[in-house]
Amino acid sequence: MKSIDTNLVVRLLLDDDPRQSAAVAALLQGGAVFLSPTVLLETIWVLQSCYGASGPVLRETMALLVRHPHIVLGAAEQGAEFFRLWQGGLDAEDAAHLAFAGDVQAFVTFDRALVKRANKLSSLVVAERAG
Repeated sequence: MKSIDTNLVVRLLLDDDPRQSAAVAALLQGGAVFLSPTVLLETIWVLQSCYGASGPVLRETMALLVRHPHIVLGAAEQGAEFFRLWQGGLDAEDAAHLAFAGDVQAFVTFDRALVKRANKLSSLVVAERAG
């Protein structure tokens, strides 16, 4: 199995460079490819910052991407939690922080709004304090 970089994912989604888009399509037809969580996050960032993507359309686009029959999302269980938190209203970055936190007691932040939103969505305790 091969792992793909953000630029391949962006070409696949935007289909804005015929040569590169065809190369990505051919790669996917050759079998499964690995999509790391970091590439997923960078793809979201690129689509938001460079192409103005946002909201439900961006979330649905990314959900469709990871359901592609030839894409294997790394850390699939945490990836599912990431999508649940993101679709629940957290920013992608905050959803990733919580979903990929691992086996910890709590996630600590100074962001009061995150504490309020996250504690409604996550089983992980989100606390506003250090120490």
